[in-house]
Amino acid sequence: MITRESLEVLLARARPDRAEEIRAITDAGMEGRISLRESLERRLALARPTRAGVEALGREALRWITPGMEGGFGGPEVWLVSGGLEEALLPVAARLGVPRGRVLATRARWAPDGELLDLDVRDKPEQIRRIAAAMPPPRILVGDGMTDYEPFRLGLVDRFIAFTANARRRSVLATGAPEAPSAAALRRMLAVRCQAPTR
Repeated sequence: MITRESLEVLLARARPDRAEEIRAITDAGMEGRISLRESLERRLALARPTRAGVEALGREALRWITPGMEGGFGGPEVWLVSGGLEEALLPVAARLGVPRGRVLATRARWAPDGELLDLDVRDKPEQIRRIAAAMPPPRILVGDGMTDYEPFRLGLVDRFIAFTANARRRSVLATGAPEAPSAAALRRMLAVRCQAPTR
């Protein structure tokens, strides 16, 4: 949905001296070399965001919306499932017409002064399993990382599309998933695949 990894940006600003290390941990998680939980915990051990910083990032992220995404996708019911922090994603979701109730992200518990206390890291496959169980087929998952591909590999959704406009990862492309290099291409693929029989 956006051209940057919001949590990576937030933490790199808090610890510019560790920006490369934070980016490497983000990549390891997206490539599937470490779990989402480990990726979050290792990055947060390097930098602790504040609530005010996360909310400010959410407002800034409105400038990072992937070109072509703001037009929406017409018929399909869209959910946003992310390992990012909820406060940073809700403004983008609202701009894209995704209701708050269809945003599943990492929830933080904050102290009264805005200090981060802990995180509720949601298991992405389990979240997608719950959503998909209530949906008619075809249930199509779109993403750019191996954490996005995993629910398809587990059979929780009917199709997976690799969205490569912002990040083109070899591990994801090696799965043989169809590739959408832009929002326009994704929109065309969804229109066709929503009409085609499922596997």
